[in-house]
This record gives sequence, C-alpha cells and structure tokens, in this order.
Amino acid sequence: MRIEPNSITSTIQDYATTLFGSAQRLDAMLLEYFSRVHPWMPFVSRQRFYERLSGLSSTSDHSFVFLTCGMHLILSVPPRVEVGSARSTNYMEIKRLLALAESQSPPVIDLVQCRLLVALYEINHGATDEAYLSLGRCAKAGIVLGLDHMQRRKDDFQHRLWVQMEEERRTWWAITILDRCGDCPVTYRRLANGVQGFCDCNDPTGRPL
Repeated sequence: MRIEPNSITSTIQDYATTLFGSAQRLDAMLLEYFSRVHPWMPFVSRQRFYERLSGLSSTSDHSFVFLTCGMHLILSVPPRVEVGSARSTNYMEIKRLLALAESQSPPVIDLVQCRLLVALYEINHGATDEAYLSLGRCAKAGIVLGLDHMQRRKDDFQHRLWVQMEEERRTWWAITILDRCGDCPVTYRRLANGVQGFCDCNDPTGRPL
C-alpha cells in the first residue's frame, strides 16, 4: 500500500506538534542542541537552519520538520526501565517515520542528517548493531547525493551557497567520523575519500556556521 506524500507530510507535522507542543518548547530544544551537540559534531549549519526555520510557516518541508525531531531525539534519555537500551517510544517512532519518509522520496540532506542523529543516539546508548545499519543507510544516501565527492566539485562553488556546500561536506565528515570511531565500520575505504578539516569555523563573511 502506497502512502501519499501529503499524508506523510501531515503525519510528520502531527508528530512534531505532539513532540514540541509550542514554539517555546521548540526554541528551548534548539538552544540546548546548538549548545550541547553542535560544538562537537557541527554537521547541521546553525546559520542555515535558523534561516530555514524562519520561513517554515510558508512551506510544508516535512524533511526539515523531521530533522528537528531527530535533534530532539539525540538530547533525550531512554526511560529508567530501559537503561542500556536505545528503544524508547520516541526512538521507535522516529525510526518508523524515517523509514516511511525515505521510502516515499529521493534522498535529501535533511533525512541523511536525521538518520545520522539516530545513529549517534544508537552509538551513545550502546545499540551498535542498529548504529551499523543506520550509518550504512547514511553512507549510501550520501553517495547518491554526491557528498563523498564534495572536494572535487569545485565548479559548483560559483553557483551554490558556500554555507550549504560546507554543511554537505561536514555531513559526510560526520558519517566518516562515526564510521571510524563508533565501533561499527561500514565502508571504510569509500568513506575515507576526500576528507579534509572539520571544525566549527565561520563562513567567508565571518558569520558562525
């Protein structure tokens, strides 16, 4: 049975509304994410994220909405009864909706980043088998999007925003780092191609990423 795209968008937006409840709760979560996670794993551009967030009311970008749900997940702790396990209710729902969204649309950077956050959550909670599968999907989607060749696509620099290119490069960097350090190697040689510096620097105008 095929689920229509409008239904997917509605389902994800309903889930996000239930998760956050208000703009204040969303703002608090984003502040916590960019204070606690972003400094050591800066693959979501803070500058670009807030620019897109300000225009969210005029578009139905379900993949971007779902990215915020992934950001919420990485900050959460499973219930005490599930200590040592990643399988909280929110985790299982995120996985279900992420698989649904990926099955109904071509790869996009937001969903790659969301699954990357899921993989990071799984590694943090010792679910290495699940993280292995999640990182594999991230790597495959990243390759389809050309993220593994960002350093070779110099001609695009004149035609695309520098911040967006940097965000894509960092996303591939993050996949590479987790693959090497997360005890779940996926495609080591392919992921090692074209990797350069990964740090929380500024864009060419001096604005923080």
